Amino acid sequence: YSIEEEKFEFPFVVLISDGYGFEIKQHILSHLPKEVAVFAVNRALDKWELLKESTRPDLRKSINFYITNNPYSECVSYLPKGNYYPSCIASTRTNPEFVNKYHGNKFLYRPTTERNYSGNTNEGIFGNIDDYRNPVCAAISLASKMKVRRLLLFCCDDSFKDERPGAEQLENELW
Repeated sequence: YSIEEEKFEFPFVVLISDGYGFEIKQHILSHLPKEVAVFAVNRALDKWELLKESTRPDLRKSINFYITNNPYSECVSYLPKGNYYPSCIASTRTNPEFVNKYHGNKFLYRPTTERNYSGNTNEGIFGNIDDYRNPVCAAISLASKMKVRRLLLFCCDDSFKDERPGAEQLENELW
């Protein structure tokens, strides 16, 4: 299905990724009000623990959408190991094997063309989505089209504990 055919409105969204400390910090999200939608990107879906049987029922939280635009075969490794497949919004450029193997509801969006990242758009509710080939950017663009008023980015960083070549140390001593 095309995301254009649906009308979603989410005034409050938390966008989650699997950045530094996600496995430990994700439990904070179980205290969010029900009206806060959860959009997940990257490996956050595979690492999501707030719906496991071991999680207390009052602390469970579901993901509203998993958003992806990864065209490479590595994308298939982002599939969840369990049976939890929230609705997925994928770019038309997403790896086709991932899309075929994804067991949940699937919606597609059209990214902007290569020459005009923010240029011409197609008619319709959403038009083309500026995703800059980055799932976080895609999720922000989609949230905007879904009339978000407040957006929280959660573990969307790419920091790490140990030094790596070319990395700079941050004030919090991460790299």
